[in-house]
Amino acid sequence: MNSRLSSAMVIALSGAMFAACNSDDSSYELIEDTTVSNVSITSFSLGSNDKIVANLDSLFFTIDLKNGRVFNADSLPAGTVLGNALVSIEHPTVSALELIFKDAEGNSKTVDYLKEGTDSVYFGNGTVTLRVVSASGNVMREYGVDVNVHKVKPDSLYWDTKSFSALPTSLTAPSAQRTVKYKDKYCTLAGKGTSFTLASSDDIASAGWTVKNVTLPADADVNSFTATDNSLFILAGATLYSSPDGETWTSTGVGMNHIYGAYLSSVVGVKKKDDGTYVHVSYPSSAEIAVPASCPVSGTSDVIIYESEWSVNPMLIFTGGRKADGNLTGATWAYDGSEWAQISAQNLPALEGLAIVPYQTMNINNQWVQTFTPVLLAMGGKAQDGTIDKTVYMSYDRGVHWTTAPLFMQPAANAKMLTGFQIMAESSWLGNEASRAVAPITRWECPFLYVFGGYNASGNLNAEIWRGALNAFRIKPIQ
Repeated sequence: MNSRLSSAMVIALSGAMFAACNSDDSSYELIEDTTVSNVSITSFSLGSNDKIVANLDSLFFTIDLKNGRVFNADSLPAGTVLGNALVSIEHPTVSALELIFKDAEGNSKTVDYLKEGTDSVYFGNGTVTLRVVSASGNVMREYGVDVNVHKVKPDSLYWDTKSFSALPTSLTAPSAQRTVKYKDKYCTLAGKGTSFTLASSDDIASAGWTVKNVTLPADADVNSFTATDNSLFILAGATLYSSPDGETWTSTGVGMNHIYGAYLSSVVGVKKKDDGTYVHVSYPSSAEIAVPASCPVSGTSDVIIYESEWSVNPMLIFTGGRKADGNLTGATWAYDGSEWAQISAQNLPALEGLAIVPYQTMNINNQWVQTFTPVLLAMGGKAQDGTIDKTVYMSYDRGVHWTTAPLFMQPAANAKMLTGFQIMAESSWLGNEASRAVAPITRWECPFLYVFGGYNASGNLNAEIWRGALNAFRIKPIQ
């Protein structure tokens, strides 16, 4: 089985953007026509100043000739204190080139770049005006120069300080829930005793969930609720039941003790035989395959399906769980429709009840260019002694090698620790709707992580939906 590399996402980020200033000097023709090249600068950079930040001279600046702006689209790290820096400007032959700014005390200053090019410019008091006058002296162009700094750490994983919303159910204090995606809808099955509700919505961020009371088979396990591309499934006792809508349930006649998840139109899992041994089974039924001693038979994470141009069949993977001997494992296992194999070479700690989700992490090179790399995140596992692991883990190669995620992606010390939740990455719109078709960006998509439910160390359900995202995605993109 060969795993493919998913496509990397590269997103340019920016901080605040400023418009150019106008001049009252009537001796010049103040232009906005960018076709006039005799006042168009072609390059802008800063000199080295480690007191501000390392590699400042590598910071790339975008020149927006249309709107008269010069800025770094890849903002400097949060906490950077701007100060004095030398500038380097490439320009045509001009009669004047000035930089107008306020110094550290707030006093207005002007540097004549043609005569005083080695003088520093202070960037800590907002926009610096760059004024260019043509060689003839008849045309002037002004640019607003900004050095952008992130207000928050863009590479940190941010969670709303308050719960995003309550679980969509009419039950008071439900004791169990599980959320799946089924036919382009999100479906939350919640239960308390013998009462159950099924909520559905085509918008994960919407408050408009449709909630119905439903009847489940006797002894149904809400935590086994699973969706394939054409049916819903649940375990009741050791029997697999199916439903087209979550309201009418029919026994499949297939024995199953644990569901790994959906593989295309099939549901795959584990059956415990009368002699105490375990076999891999699926529905629609296929040949039973003996479960290796090192493969978990319960407590596994949700599955992730990867497709690859280098393999014929998609690959299902899951991580962690409890083996037949009662011990936990941190290995990642895969299934390609016919064969099972452990694919991890560097395992997670031995945990059960993990949540895994494909997401991105951010990297910043020494030129302050930010790029995003696809990763697989794992969190929320429970150890053999019943304690909940507080660590977020990361894999760059789809579960082959696991490592602890960077500190900035770890939960706060006082964060509520949960296990057995579902986590989904879905894009939602941020900002407000623009009033015109051609307007500054006011809305953009952000890939949020949505956490449904979960249980504390005492086994009590957290009846909430949480929402989080990498801070970089919450920053308004450059236009």
